[in-house]
Amino acid sequence: MNHSLRFEREEASGFLFVTFSQAVERDYESRGAFPHLRLEQANRRQGTGGVYHVGLDEAREILADAEQRREADDLPRGTVKALSCLVGNLRLAIQREDRRGVWDDPGREEVLARQQQAGAQFQIGEAAQRRDGSLVEIVGAYGVYTVRDSAGQYLSQDGVRISYLWGYRVKAPGEQPHFAAPHQLRRKDGSPRHLQLVAVA
Repeated sequence: MNHSLRFEREEASGFLFVTFSQAVERDYESRGAFPHLRLEQANRRQGTGGVYHVGLDEAREILADAEQRREADDLPRGTVKALSCLVGNLRLAIQREDRRGVWDDPGREEVLARQQQAGAQFQIGEAAQRRDGSLVEIVGAYGVYTVRDSAGQYLSQDGVRISYLWGYRVKAPGEQPHFAAPHQLRRKDGSPRHLQLVAVA
């Protein structure tokens, strides 16, 4: 039979559905190992084996046991094969679960480049609407700016309190260019643009 481990998505992460062959179940029973992993207690039957719902920590224990057990000299060939298959599938499924919702780190420069290209950002020269409904022009690209801030956590060499904040340099008619945070700006028609980026920040 297929000794594979089934990885089925659950509402709560940290759990796996594991399919054990009859050979593995018999080995557990002969050793008194994992007493709850018996066919009569399986979540469902599959062929001559059973499918069990186990937590991620327990899956790691099962993996460690299978890795050690398959090295035993007195095991039938079929049991060794079944344990080796279980080891391979458990490793893969645990890795998938550990990586659920995460990606390989592309590096800081690549992340910054992607942010600069994101469609949720204003481009230089584009018009944006402030909270009061007035329009400004984007004159500085989205990035980290040094901003005078009465509650800033840094003190400049000039004795001025500052913060480093993500945002833009903007300019309105008759005004000097100044900093604007993403949540302070909307599209020219008043619709939001930066909701995704604000959530990430």
